Amino acid sequence: YWGSAATADFVAMTAMAARFFEPFDTSYAARCLAAAKKSYDFLAANPADVTPDQTAFSTGAYTTRDGDDRLWAAAEMWETTGEDTYLTDFETRASAQSVKVDVDFDWSNVKNLGMYTYLLSHRDGRRTGLYDSVKERLLLAADTVAARGNSNLYGRTITNYYWGCNGSIARQTMLMQIAYRFSPKKEYLNGCLDAIGHLFGRNYFRRSFVTGIGINPPMNPHDRRSGGDAVTDPWPGYLVGGGWPAETSWVDIQDNYNTNEIAINWQGALVFALAGFVNAPTDAVAPDRHPRRGAIALKKNTFLKIAGIHDKIAFPSGTAVIYDCRGRLMKKLRRTTAGSVNRASLGLGPGIFIVKRVD
Repeated sequence: YWGSAATADFVAMTAMAARFFEPFDTSYAARCLAAAKKSYDFLAANPADVTPDQTAFSTGAYTTRDGDDRLWAAAEMWETTGEDTYLTDFETRASAQSVKVDVDFDWSNVKNLGMYTYLLSHRDGRRTGLYDSVKERLLLAADTVAARGNSNLYGRTITNYYWGCNGSIARQTMLMQIAYRFSPKKEYLNGCLDAIGHLFGRNYFRRSFVTGIGINPPMNPHDRRSGGDAVTDPWPGYLVGGGWPAETSWVDIQDNYNTNEIAINWQGALVFALAGFVNAPTDAVAPDRHPRRGAIALKKNTFLKIAGIHDKIAFPSGTAVIYDCRGRLMKKLRRTTAGSVNRASLGLGPGIFIVKRVD
């Protein structure tokens, strides 16, 4: 039996797909938009919160209320089409939210995604009061997250421990990266780098939480593909959930699914966290004088590199400098042509490096 929350999520995703694919495949984009409109109309005709029948499944229950999902769907439909019907729907729902932007969120509450789309839109017609209220709450939430990371020894941006908390740490970089677009504080970029650094090894275990990348990464994730093949190393690039109910609870054992499984909602957050530094803000960020970490100037000629145990690091031609994920200058190198250099030959361990051309 169908569920209203999942249907609304389908609307949001297909509406986004329509505008993202339109420059490359107009036919497919049109199909996505048609599907989004049809499903949105169905939801409008069926306003009740409908819980799907999951009795045929033996996994954990993934039920949620649909208010946040419908809000996100309306935001994406408006951003894609510009039609007032969708804007009115979104603003009505957003106005009813006492807290416009949450500090921490996950699959069961996607309200933030709708709020982000509303704030970042270049379309006209938004209610000024609501827009200002959402933006104010975004910046307040970003300040809270950045302060937490700055006060934590390991740069951890959340204070509690629960199932999949590593995904939340990655997801909070989304909040800070979007806040940076409205208020370019160096604390926001530092907070993102802190969160990324924590996930890739600056933590209690001095181990990366991402398979195949960073220092001493997980070897036994709860992942059927990795556990079901004859290859010793797991599939690379996947974020495991992390320790709970305590920081020390994580164990790298395949059967320990509550701390060592992988999940698409954590993975998507990790991709966003890293992608934000691929197309970095053009504003220069002054170095932080804190002895533990600092932000670097992020320009369009900045490249984020993730170097694993056997990886090479790609360099542009000319003079380039290498920073670690805490903003520390590690190496300076000049090359006449673009190319790759073995990480170990530079005296660098596995980890995240920001390579910046300086001439």
